[in-house]
Amino acid sequence: MKNISHTLALCGLVVVASPVALRAQTTAPKAAPAITKSDAKTADLATKLAAAAPGKPDAVLNGLGGDLASSMKALTGSLGANKDLKGTLDSTVQSLLGGKDARAVAMLQKLTAAKLTPDQTKLAGDFKNVLSAYVTQKNFAGIKGTESDVAAIVSALRKGETATALPALRKFAQTATLSPAQKELLGGVVDSYAPGLKQAGDSLQKGLKGFNLGK
Repeated sequence: MKNISHTLALCGLVVVASPVALRAQTTAPKAAPAITKSDAKTADLATKLAAAAPGKPDAVLNGLGGDLASSMKALTGSLGANKDLKGTLDSTVQSLLGGKDARAVAMLQKLTAAKLTPDQTKLAGDFKNVLSAYVTQKNFAGIKGTESDVAAIVSALRKGETATALPALRKFAQTATLSPAQKELLGGVVDSYAPGLKQAGDSLQKGLKGFNLGK
């Protein structure tokens, strides 16, 4: 018979399977990929980072929290068995969750100054960019009259565009009324980008004086 493509012998009986039946057996839907513990931890961290800021929900901060969690996951994976740097990375994020943003920014210096592979350096740089944008949005977005300045700073920091961030940071520091804690945090962000500021044609000392941080 032309429509018979396969025969099976089972218990002495001849069973005929048509092409349609065979296709049905081989095209069963695949199960969805299981959510790993690592994915769940990243999602949980993103939620906690987004909720770490007081006040009303902030869509920008929510997005940066998710980016930061993903960046941390990628960097952690690249560090392999380096327990010291993994500990530094974890402490940095725990400082953020505990509201110690200036301390978290300061710890970036140790992380980015470590001896890293080219891939690790790239991932660490992205982590620094996201974290800097995150703390800037979290601590300065609510200051009235500076919304456009903060938005420009956050956007530039997120992209790692220090040459673009510099003018916005200088203007912001000169026009906004900042508390001592905010000045300390802003100074920490500037210090973490000292190499980038030098490449943009400005020295660290000139940069700090121009920021009028009261130091």
